[in-house]
Amino acid sequence: MVVITSGVPRKPGMSRDDLLQVNYKIMQDVTANVVKHSPNCVIVVVANPLDAMAQAVLKLSGFHVSA
Repeated sequence: MVVITSGVPRKPGMSRDDLLQVNYKIMQDVTANVVKHSPNCVIVVVANPLDAMAQAVLKLSGFHVSA
């Protein structure tokens, strides 16, 4: 299991879209390394904006949703 908590906190005056752009770049790097080094793991995302980051990591990883 890999828990991703990477990302910057929302700063005063920062829109959700601004936060999304900054944290998406971070998720790209982190997810690539997770897939490279732990291709059979379960990823739990705890980064804001949570819904968008979880969806991004799912797509970036190529992993399937498991129940």
